[in-house]
Amino acid sequence: MKTILKVEFDNAGLNGFIIENPGHLPVHGEIFTCKWEDFIKDRAMVQQLDEIEEDECFMVERNFSKYSMDESMCFIVLHLSKDFKKNSLLHK
Repeated sequence: MKTILKVEFDNAGLNGFIIENPGHLPVHGEIFTCKWEDFIKDRAMVQQLDEIEEDECFMVERNFSKYSMDESMCFIVLHLSKDFKKNSLLHK
């Protein structure tokens, strides 16, 4: 079975990306970090994410999961920790 983790950002200036067959599916409220350059080809965006993580961290809002016989997909939105409770849909 193929597993897809679709990652979006709450920040409009950052583009989402996909991780295929991740070793872990993040849960709601978890702190998220990764080796950005493994999944994002845009060097400027990778640098921006690295700079953000110097002072801040991203927290996971797990929006939904979708399952079929051949594939499972998890869709998450990453929020800056300072904005997580304010912006997360599950906290409204």
